[in-house]
Amino acid sequence: MIEEPLIPISYANPPLEALQSAGYSRLQVFRNAGLTLRDAAVHDPELELPARDFTRLYGYAFRLLEATTSVRPDRSLMEKEVVDLLCYCLITCSDLQQVIERASAFCRAIGPLGAGLTSNNCGTTIRLDIDFRRRTQDRAAMLVALAGISMLHQLFAWLIGQRIRLTEISLRCPAAEKPLLFSDIFGVPLHYGRAQDSLCFSSRYLTQPVVRSYQDLQGVIDYFPFDLHFCGKTDGTLAEKLRAFLSSTLYRNQPLPTLNTCAQLFQMSTTTLRRRLRDEGANYSNLRAISQQQHAEYLLRSSDQPIEEIARLTGFSDDRAFRRAFHAWSGMNPSQFRSRYPRN
Repeated sequence: MIEEPLIPISYANPPLEALQSAGYSRLQVFRNAGLTLRDAAVHDPELELPARDFTRLYGYAFRLLEATTSVRPDRSLMEKEVVDLLCYCLITCSDLQQVIERASAFCRAIGPLGAGLTSNNCGTTIRLDIDFRRRTQDRAAMLVALAGISMLHQLFAWLIGQRIRLTEISLRCPAAEKPLLFSDIFGVPLHYGRAQDSLCFSSRYLTQPVVRSYQDLQGVIDYFPFDLHFCGKTDGTLAEKLRAFLSSTLYRNQPLPTLNTCAQLFQMSTTTLRRRLRDEGANYSNLRAISQQQHAEYLLRSSDQPIEEIARLTGFSDDRAFRRAFHAWSGMNPSQFRSRYPRN
């Protein structure tokens, strides 16, 4: 499985902007999520985060946004462990019908801490009504609803190992004046101003067996729910997959694999890998350099590690070679690049 791609910060902008409107500092949200980036990096529109860091930020931002819109008197955050517990409760189900029944029971059991979930079998269609228990129906509440619907949709599809094609999504909120970045990920139009937040899909999916194991869940739980939509994608080009794999390797502080090793991992000959990359207008050396540059820039923005250590972590045998490569990539040396992102 390809792990740890770099994720553009633009995917997290909707909740971050909503939180900023509610009075939360963007920098403070990053820090509360456990990310200690420099102030300039936090506000960099081209910032990319490794999947694990992005998941922490994305999850915390939405949990904080959920708390600010909740009817709960104390506005307490719903911890990620609650969502993880839901996943562990569902992994032992036999089919999607039982998954939905157990998810509904779980939501009833945790009471006001979570959402209410009700299933309605409408013949050939199943409709899941979700009560997100919001105080208002503004843009922030809409973001919470879309995130919750997306989470359930992705989780259910992952459990049965196939895409669930939605037929309709309804939202209680009025239509947003500003289009939402991820409102088109469902593949169906969004209907606003409805009586209930809901999603609909064919009832034929109900008999589909759960094909995931406890071990499978252990492999994605740290990233859930983000991993199921982005990190688990398998429909990218070979070049995209290879670059994601190289980025993942660097992020895990492991040596970059050779072209021959990559070919073995992707279950093809070295010649075939070269040819397929060439057909896509790419090559191993360029993908390796792109991954090294992005990881180096991330470390320079987000840490105080010495240049020599960053050179080692990005796959260079000495810092002189790293400095030459970095200057070729960016037109400046690593220290000059770092100076653009002063730490507070």
